[in-house]
This record gives sequence, structure tokens and C-alpha cells, in this order.
Amino acid sequence: MSPQSTNPVQRVFRNRKRPRSPQGPADADHEEPPEVIEVEVERIDPGPSSGQRLRQRAVRTLAPVLLAMLIDAGDLATFPGTSVVALPLGVIAGYLFSGFLRVAMPWRIIISGVTGLYWALPFTGFLPLATCITAVVEFFEPERGEGEPRS
Repeated sequence: MSPQSTNPVQRVFRNRKRPRSPQGPADADHEEPPEVIEVEVERIDPGPSSGQRLRQRAVRTLAPVLLAMLIDAGDLATFPGTSVVALPLGVIAGYLFSGFLRVAMPWRIIISGVTGLYWALPFTGFLPLATCITAVVEFFEPERGEGEPRS
């Protein structure tokens, strides 16, 4: 009998690879590490519903017109003899209202000055100039993104 046939355990396991120890020799065949797959997760927001979009668009469109109506109402409340009081009040109102609409600072100063003059000038109370000008500007202004300042 041959030595291989006498020992059945050696015969069965003789072609089996031996596991390498973690501190194996440096010259052993190098096995490449498994490839790392990086996954990028992107959340998909459903966005606002159609009702929310309509409400946002209405507020974005009507807020300037309503504030212009308040400026016209303030001009209506000032009488021809109140120019000394109307000028600073108009400047303050114009500055605050244009700040509410997030107008850029140079335009904010110009709007506040024009509002002060509009309130101080006599006989402009029955002309809704602020409402008319704002409505026309809002109609022709290109659509802007959420939170984008007015130019």
C-alpha cells in the first residue's frame, strides 16, 4: 500500500489551501483588498403642494401692492399744512416698507426719499400713485426665486 492510501485524512485534505495568518510572511502572494463602493444618498423633496405654491405666489405678488396701498392711505391722511411732519414720516414708512420687501439698499434709500416727498407734497392724496406704479412694476417684473432680493 502506498503512503497516500494509508492515511485517508491526508488524502482528502492535501489540495486544500491553508489559511494565512494575519502576520503572514511579507513575500506571500498579495491579495487586493475588496473594492469599496461609495454610495451617495440624495433626498428628493416633494416640494410644496399646488395650494402652497398658489399662496406663496399670491403673497409675493400682493404684498407689494398692499404696502403701496398703505403708502397711499398715509398720503391721504396727510393734509396740505402738515408737510413738516409728513416728510419724515413718509421717509420712515418708505424705508420700513421697502425693507419688508427686501429691496436692495440703494433702492431702499431712493424709495424712502420719494415716499417722504410724496407724503409732503400737497394735493397728492387722491392720486394712488404708489399703488399704480407698484402694480405695473410687479406685473412686468421677471419671476425670481424664493428669498431672492429685489433689484
